[in-house]
Amino acid sequence: MPPPDQTSTGFELSPQQRRLWLAAGSAGAFCAQAAFLLAGELSPARLRQAAERVAARHEILRTRFERASWSKVPSQVVAAGAALEWREIDLRDAGGDGGGEALDRLFEESLGRPFQLDRGPLLALTLARLSPQRHALLVRLPALCADERSLAGLLAELLREHAGGPPPPEEPLQYADFAAWQNEILAEDANAELARAFWAKRGLAGLAALALPGERRTAGEFAPRALRVPLDPALAAKLEGLAARGPAPLPALLLAAWEALLWHSVREEGIVTGRLFDGRKYGDLESALGLFARPLPVAGGCRGDLPFRELAQRLREAEKEAGEWQEYGAGDAAPGEAERFPFAFELAGWPDPGEVGGLSATLLRRFVCLERYKVKLSCFQAAGALGAELHFDAGRLPPAEAARLAQRLARLLASAVERPDAPVGDLDAATAAERHQLLVELNDARLPAAPEPVHRLFERRAQETPRAIAVVCEEARLTYSELDERANRLARHLRRRGVGPEVAVALYCERSLEGIVGLLGVMKAGGAYVALDPAFPRERLAAMLDDARPAVLLTTARWAAELPAQAAPVIRLDADWEEIAGESGESPGSPAPPEALAYVLFTSGSTGRPKGVAVEHRQLASYVAAVLERLAPPPGASFATLSTLAADLGHTMVFPALCTGGCLHVVTAERALEPEALAEY
Repeated sequence: MPPPDQTSTGFELSPQQRRLWLAAGSAGAFCAQAAFLLAGELSPARLRQAAERVAARHEILRTRFERASWSKVPSQVVAAGAALEWREIDLRDAGGDGGGEALDRLFEESLGRPFQLDRGPLLALTLARLSPQRHALLVRLPALCADERSLAGLLAELLREHAGGPPPPEEPLQYADFAAWQNEILAEDANAELARAFWAKRGLAGLAALALPGERRTAGEFAPRALRVPLDPALAAKLEGLAARGPAPLPALLLAAWEALLWHSVREEGIVTGRLFDGRKYGDLESALGLFARPLPVAGGCRGDLPFRELAQRLREAEKEAGEWQEYGAGDAAPGEAERFPFAFELAGWPDPGEVGGLSATLLRRFVCLERYKVKLSCFQAAGALGAELHFDAGRLPPAEAARLAQRLARLLASAVERPDAPVGDLDAATAAERHQLLVELNDARLPAAPEPVHRLFERRAQETPRAIAVVCEEARLTYSELDERANRLARHLRRRGVGPEVAVALYCERSLEGIVGLLGVMKAGGAYVALDPAFPRERLAAMLDDARPAVLLTTARWAAELPAQAAPVIRLDADWEEIAGESGESPGSPAPPEALAYVLFTSGSTGRPKGVAVEHRQLASYVAAVLERLAPPPGASFATLSTLAADLGHTMVFPALCTGGCLHVVTAERALEPEALAEY
């Protein structure tokens, strides 16, 4: 409340305006802008007069926003006169493309201009002459004053006024009256509390933490950009045909494809999308101008095993349910939350105004930003055609990654149309370039495979540089000679326990010197190691042990007591080392052929029970050779591994280091979790 000696002038913001102001302030990025091609007899003077009459009829078109020093949000102040910003330019000599490039530059330049929200005028129109019978009209308003439906309604009124048609029989609903009604609903309506409870169950927490491929960890200033999704007419026709056959209407199909693509991108179930609703639920609002639209949370419970058709049907029901509560909104973003809906969707229908007084209008471009987002699929239907754009925050997502996402969406849409009953996880979302990389480039047979398995390459380095430091873990370290000798003794000890080719040995310890000795010892014995992370839940560990059925389990005294019940004999690499040390330190030789198992890695189990993936010695050797070819490390280079041994990410450091005579620094989990300690190291 203001202090007693200060009063507010003007009208209170609507909930939509308040939410946008708190999230965006006066940033010019939040605007409603469209460019139209006007064909036929046009009088610039009459069009300007038409704009002034329309602005006189709708208060929101002559509104500015004034904020008192004691208030977080401004008030709406309606100017008495119908002032507007009007510009005329001539593009008849702009080039052989009919002024297309010049119009694009004009559109982009207009998007970058900041608004003077407290001064006005805020309605800006630019008329570009292309030829005697062709003009382009650029209309721009801050998002506080207009949404997409408002731009379409404004165009229709401009054409009617330019043609000298009669004014509407009834006065339009003024936006300030709508704002007062909305605020009254939220303050006094008995259903408002029910609505808040409804939206609270929509699961918005944690969405902003989901990262897209290539997303920058540190976001810059919100910088929305747009690029076209390659949606050819044939695919659009197939989508409309699929909608007509009944699984779900077109909006739900497009939203299902968008949520499916997001699932493919972040591999997170139950993604919630900010679906834009036009806010014109009641007939009195149809012809009103202003910011009525708002994003509301919609989710279909997307999972990899959910059929696409069922996802679309679920989203249809979720949209219907959300629409029933739309006048109550979904609340403001939490404090410190940059965007409440990082993943957004909208489908706008641009009505064809036809020919009015010998003048016809065609939509050329539109850009409406009412919300912060990471990515938004913006679909629109104009002149009987379906179009789509990917809007993205260039402060978070590089344009190249956004372009790749747009291409993946087009591919996924085509896949969904052909196989609507297929599970979401089986839909094809790979671009042609990605498919070529996966199937051709990464399988290039010309890449020479490593001539020997990695543990034999390690032995060669140990013979060449026996005194060089091989591995360091905090204060402990081993030379190549010492590491090779320990691995040899362990390998001989394991051979006595029956370990050989195709025999699994579980390795249950954190990343440490013992862990490195253990995996080398298993490989030298000819067996295949199965790394188990002590951080795994006991149920997961038990399931992995039951599946792998190891002949032996290697661990340390620290973790031996934490083991779930299992049948394999346990060897502690520290407490039992005196017995192991009685073996010979000479190489036991390698009984395993190149096609024998080197290790078994278990998947995360996010789509069901964890599954063991078997990797052969020749495959690991080829991978290490490819990594070394790409990295080209100098002799004796230092490597650091921060990955658990139970994930093959660490192989990118562990084996290239030991196969080239480098020094492997094993960073403990405790240090890796402390930023200052890691930076110091």
